[in-house]
Amino acid sequence: MRSRFSAVVTTLVAAVALAVLAGVAYMYSGLYNVAAIAPHNALSRWVLQTAQKNSVQAHAEKVGTPPQLSLAAAAANIIDEMRADYGSA
Repeated sequence: MRSRFSAVVTTLVAAVALAVLAGVAYMYSGLYNVAAIAPHNALSRWVLQTAQKNSVQAHAEKVGTPPQLSLAAAAANIIDEMRADYGSA
């Protein structure tokens, strides 16, 4: 019984190792077109879009308004007030 379990584990480890080696070989072969103008296949597009959507959702709450945008908004408010004071709004 132990030898059968060992054979199954060895086979699974060999299959995973072979899959990893095949993936590395494919990556280094240059066969996959990564150009921005080339459309992705359906699986790649789904993986990239899902990863992007989930990443934005997970990290968006941590990002505040950049100080430059806050400053620009404050400046725009001041300009609007000045225009209103001079009647050119």
